[in-house]
Amino acid sequence: MKHEFDVDGFHYITQFKNSEFFFYIDTLKSRRLAYEMTKIERGLWDDPPERVTMTSDLTNTSKSDVHNVFKVKHEVLAFIDASLSRYRPYYFCFRTLELAKLAVYDHIATRLAKRYGYYKAWDPAQAKFQFFRLTQDR
Repeated sequence: MKHEFDVDGFHYITQFKNSEFFFYIDTLKSRRLAYEMTKIERGLWDDPPERVTMTSDLTNTSKSDVHNVFKVKHEVLAFIDASLSRYRPYYFCFRTLELAKLAVYDHIATRLAKRYGYYKAWDPAQAKFQFFRLTQDR
């Protein structure tokens, strides 16, 4: 399951695949420059990546004319809600690549676990939130 949307000229993609949620910016479909290349990359004439997952450090989403962070959050959470309602998986996970956003991701993880009846676990080695549905044996 996949959902694509545009906010402030950036083309975002959120996807549920193999029991994992992914969220990234598609740099090729974005109308704005979505990736800030390093001096080394420019020196080696590297092409920017097709997708960017670390939205704070390497992207231009913190510019002064980008104001719709809450719209992005709403779109992503609506997709997660729709996916969980549709598939009702016994297990799913998502990762954070930015430790600075760990508190936000943890808050969202706690909310999802309570809302859908999952047990939430944190795997610090992989920076992954894991969710398990508890079943009753009869």
